[in-house]
Amino acid sequence: MVYLGAFFLILFAVVLLKARDYFNDTDQHSCSAAPANLKTERKKTDQQAKPAPAPSPLPPPDVAIGNASTPRGNLQRTGYYAGPDLKINLGILWKFETDSGRLQEPIVSGNRIFAGTSGGTDKSGQMIALELTGGAVIWSREISGGVNTPAVLADKHLIFAAFNRSLVALDSETGKDTWIKDFGSRIFCPVYRNGELLIACQTGVSACNPDDGKTLWQINFSTIISDPVIWGNKLFVVTNQDIVYAINLDQKKIDQTIDCQQNCMGQLAVLGDELIIQTFGYLLRVDLHKWSFKKPIRSPGGESIKSDIEFTPALSPGKIAWGKEQITITSVATHKAMFSYYSQSHPSICGNTMYVADSDGFKAIDLNTGEEATIIHNKDFANYAGATILPAPVLHDGKALVCNHRGTIFLVG
Repeated sequence: MVYLGAFFLILFAVVLLKARDYFNDTDQHSCSAAPANLKTERKKTDQQAKPAPAPSPLPPPDVAIGNASTPRGNLQRTGYYAGPDLKINLGILWKFETDSGRLQEPIVSGNRIFAGTSGGTDKSGQMIALELTGGAVIWSREISGGVNTPAVLADKHLIFAAFNRSLVALDSETGKDTWIKDFGSRIFCPVYRNGELLIACQTGVSACNPDDGKTLWQINFSTIISDPVIWGNKLFVVTNQDIVYAINLDQKKIDQTIDCQQNCMGQLAVLGDELIIQTFGYLLRVDLHKWSFKKPIRSPGGESIKSDIEFTPALSPGKIAWGKEQITITSVATHKAMFSYYSQSHPSICGNTMYVADSDGFKAIDLNTGEEATIIHNKDFANYAGATILPAPVLHDGKALVCNHRGTIFLVG
């Protein structure tokens, strides 16, 4: 019995020794190998966590850059054109005299210029196609009542509003009638987007088929006083009750409204993600993401600008040219007026330069300093003292189309 007990004690001791050796061996493998593996994994992780630095993305442009094929340069109506800047001391390459009243802002497509005239009480206006290179007439059409808006191109159709409250579509190649549609109220500058011709008139907003003028959809409300502007899938107009309407073009319905609580002047533009609304004394700013007002920009002339002369705003990165009677350059960052400038035309901007037609020539104004440079001296550009402002110069490929009050178009370059 004693021997049996001793046997089991010896056996138990052997088992303990084997177990100790086993666990020691296991610990040596696990504890010695793991740090190496961890170091390797950490090294790999560190390498993965420190990739080559990617270039910082450029900030999105805060002003849509336009071109001469669309009124005011683009659907946001910024009046801000792609370069190059115009040089100083240029000459008149050619001029064309329509002799039929005030010109609307021309547009350019390829080697063609399309410009309409308002006519007068005793005669019709015209829509004219000219060669860009030499100013030769390609075709000319008499328009009953005269042309009331700049033209827009919708594929092969040239479309504009007439003073007789009709929308006119011509074949852009030949000038022949495509269709005419009576709206019964004033029509603002049409917009062509995604195959639809968008129309704002005094009774509401509608979309037409540009091929035949048939109405695709319609939203009735009154009374619109502004050309429409586009931001994404939204169309904006303002009414004579100072209400801004946002139309969802995908859903074809009124998306939002906002009460300006100011006397609106009927001029809208989009600056980045802000809707700019010109009123008597203020530029209102609406955050288009939150649909709420931001801090307005006040006119240096006070809360009310009393004048019959109203300038269409022109936007540039960080600055806005706007006002009545005189153009005021305002800093968006500080909300302060930098300087003012008397002009007889609406402004256009390219780079950091504003271009206007004045009483003694075509001028370039540095937006930082207000310094004026005369591109060309010619009193024929603006020689009529009155409340009617000349169309903004149209900037194209280092040249400018400038219109005067007698219906003459000049190409400066």
